[in-house]
Amino acid sequence: MDKYDLYRKLDEHIKLLMDKSGATEEEVVNQWLESIEETNEQLEKM
Repeated sequence: MDKYDLYRKLDEHIKLLMDKSGATEEEVVNQWLESIEETNEQLEKM
């Protein structure tokens, strides 16, 4: 698996989330970033 495979999988996942939620690509990505930030904060507290 190379980085392009990862990009394709990420793109597919974003499109699935957009289809399910009706959100824009930007909204989906922003939700992911917020989730990642929250996870990082929780890990730092451990």
